[in-house]
Amino acid sequence: GEAVPASGGIAATGKVVNVDAEKHSIKIKHDPIKSLGWPVMTMIFTVDSGVDLSNVKEGDAVSFTLTPAGKD
Repeated sequence: GEAVPASGGIAATGKVVNVDAEKHSIKIKHDPIKSLGWPVMTMIFTVDSGVDLSNVKEGDAVSFTLTPAGKD
């Protein structure tokens, strides 16, 4: 399974398809996420406002943490 960060999110990896810094979103083709039962998929994720997207570009391999929206 994946490592679970202290924040309670789900660690994942994938490849950047597109970055929209204006909307603070990123499209990633992620690897399978076993803990969610997700196969390889291409999805758009909203990026935390503290993340600098200026150096992220199409084709980059990334590691990221998913956190459920609307939960504190």
